[in-house]
Parts: sequence; structure tokens; C-alpha cells
Amino acid sequence: MNKYFSSRGCSVSNDAAKELLNRIGDNYGRFLSEIDKLASYANGENISLQAVKKLVSPKEEDDAFSLSNALIKGDIKKAIEIYRQLKIISVDEVRLIGMLSSQFRFMDMVLYLDNKGLVSSSIARELSSSPFRVEITLRNLYGVKKETLTNVTELLY
Repeated sequence: MNKYFSSRGCSVSNDAAKELLNRIGDNYGRFLSEIDKLASYANGENISLQAVKKLVSPKEEDDAFSLSNALIKGDIKKAIEIYRQLKIISVDEVRLIGMLSSQFRFMDMVLYLDNKGLVSSSIARELSSSPFRVEITLRNLYGVKKETLTNVTELLY
């Protein structure tokens, strides 16, 4: 990555490079596209973490996770902002509904296992998920009723 940016006359900070890789995952085509965009934006300057956050949208799964959390919290403004970001990277509504359904099923499973008395690390192991994701989900589900998740999932279907 450093060689590519230097061939374009700019450089990238370590934290910006890590965030870029985190946001694009293993999509090589997107990697090349985002690097070109960042190099053009930098115009010979160092590419900062702020530039990456501003110009490169997160992975779709992260967006769907954030969108579902915003909806559960009732933060419509944030939900619409995330939806618009997803539209920019060409996520159609049918795919978005599938992504959201998956997130709400995950929330339902976390809530179920939490009610069974499992701690977050056990829930993460059981669902093959990261403990951090389970912790955030539990925090966001505080005060949310099982019926709410069921109703939202039904509406998505």
C-alpha cells in the first residue's frame, strides 16, 4: 500500500492504512478503487485517518449493524444517514432488507441466550461472533422487548 501511494506522490499514515483495510475487507477491486480515490483527494499530501473515515464507507455488514442499532434506539436521523451511505455504494433495498433481517435475527439470538443466563463471552462463542459485537448488541437491547424484535423481523419479511 505504501509503495502504491508513494508512486502516486503521497503517503498514508499507519492508522489510516489500518482503517482503510478494515473498511474494505478482502475486496481487491474496492481496494484499488478506494486507493485511487484517496490518492486523488490527497493531491500529494499525507492521507490521514480522518480522510479515510470521510471518503471510504465502512463494510456493508458494519453499516447494517449500525443501521439496525439506530432503528432499535429510535434514532431515525442516524438510520437515514446510514441508509443513504448504503445507497451510494449501490446496496439495493432487497439486499438491505436481507442484511437487516440477519442483524435482527442476531439480536434475537443474543437476547435469547442472555435470558438463558449466558455471559457475553459464552454468547459470542455460541454464535461464532466477536465478544465486542455481542457486548454492543446487549447494550443496545437494554430495555427492548422480545416482541419488538419479533415485530420488526416480521415487518422485514
